[in-house]
Amino acid sequence: MNTAYFYLTDEGGKLAHKLATAHPGDIYNKENFKENLRAGFGKYDSLVCIMATGIVVRILAPLIVHKTSDPAVVVLDRKGNMPSAYFPVTLAVQMILPVKWQPFPAAKL
Repeated sequence: MNTAYFYLTDEGGKLAHKLATAHPGDIYNKENFKENLRAGFGKYDSLVCIMATGIVVRILAPLIVHKTSDPAVVVLDRKGNMPSAYFPVTLAVQMILPVKWQPFPAAKL
């Protein structure tokens, strides 16, 4: 799977590099962030965004075509908590499970 990690803060950058050691991928920081995220939507099979969900949704919403063709998108906070899977949710959830992130306490993925 071709993966890209996007982050906006130093703490998010540390997490992106840590995750990329377990699941290799390209890493993008806040430089040219919007352009890189938009370009990544058409280039990668999966996007891991370490930031607020609202930021990701506002940028990617105009690009969404269909769940069978869009990349998986997983959004995490800068500490790696609260993973949320978007778009092809099945593929995104498959990304979450092997890394053993802790989902919401009530959710059993």
